[in-house]
Amino acid sequence: MEQKLYNMTWEELENGAHEILKQIYEKEIKIDTLVPILRGGAPLGGILSCNMPGTEISYIHVRRSVSDETNAFLGAPVLKGITNTEAIKGKNILVVDDMLDKGVTMQFVIEELKKLEPASIHIAVIYNFAKVDDEDKFIVGATMETKKWIVFPWEKKI
Repeated sequence: MEQKLYNMTWEELENGAHEILKQIYEKEIKIDTLVPILRGGAPLGGILSCNMPGTEISYIHVRRSVSDETNAFLGAPVLKGITNTEAIKGKNILVVDDMLDKGVTMQFVIEELKKLEPASIHIAVIYNFAKVDDEDKFIVGATMETKKWIVFPWEKKI
């Protein structure tokens, strides 16, 4: 049975980013560097970056899907590269992605980033469908009652 698609809007992305920023400020989390995971974390990372003056940005490119099609098969994570690595060592970083499903990509990313010796690692996602052990390190922007296959605004065919 094919999963029902949910078309997320840019406005919903902005609302999720606002909620993430609100939690960062309320919890007084110090962030020096944003680390969006390419591709899905880039739009959210851009919004957060514009609203967190003074933060550095470093992108990590990890590929799991074998194609760019909706519902594409996901393989093992493959590291394609990390930019601005000097902004990670000894810094409080916020890893940013569109969603956390089973956590495979995120766990891979965390292990790769730990090699660069950040001071702390927090994670921000729009949607979190995974059960995670360290909830205080996770910042979630939106909720969804019933999990659906999300088509993010930047994935829509034009």
